[in-house]
Amino acid sequence: MKRPALASQLQPGESVQLEDSPTPLVLTRQRLPRLSAQDIERDLAALAQGIAPMDADTLLEDLRS
Repeated sequence: MKRPALASQLQPGESVQLEDSPTPLVLTRQRLPRLSAQDIERDLAALAQGIAPMDADTLLEDLRS
């Protein structure tokens, strides 16, 4: 790419077509999905699946000693 600054200026959901070659190149910056609180909680629950629950107070006391 001759002008990399052109691609770094793209906002999510925008695209630009480069016609420097015989075949045009289209660069697109993907739009990131917005996560709701429920989505985040669901993802965290999936990550923590199979891990024993911990008591935060006991953990902090253990770290302090």
